[in-house]
Amino acid sequence: MLFLSLVSMWVIVPLFFWPHGIFLKQQNFVTSVLSSVQMARFTLPTSSMFVLTVFLLTFGLNFVWSIPPEDSWVTLLGIFGHSFVTTALLAGSFIYYRDMNIWLQSVIEKLRTTPVVKRA
Repeated sequence: MLFLSLVSMWVIVPLFFWPHGIFLKQQNFVTSVLSSVQMARFTLPTSSMFVLTVFLLTFGLNFVWSIPPEDSWVTLLGIFGHSFVTTALLAGSFIYYRDMNIWLQSVIEKLRTTPVVKRA
């Protein structure tokens, strides 16, 4: 089971951010997927922790909000709470994507300008 979850994280994390590239950078589908894979390759530990946190919060809170009966007023509170948290997580993913791309561009620029030292 652990192996399956690790494999799925290696597939989910690189493909988690492709819609962000389409909306924020106006990229086409293929370019956005390649950009998402490149970003996940450089930021896999932090990206996987972010995606795991989003999934755990989403599924955990869905479970909590489905506990009260359907005819209770707490269900209405759960609907509003669900919409608030889901919107916050979506906005957080766009902020994370933007900040990681800024960091990634600066790292790539530093790598390009760093001279290569050859050993004799």
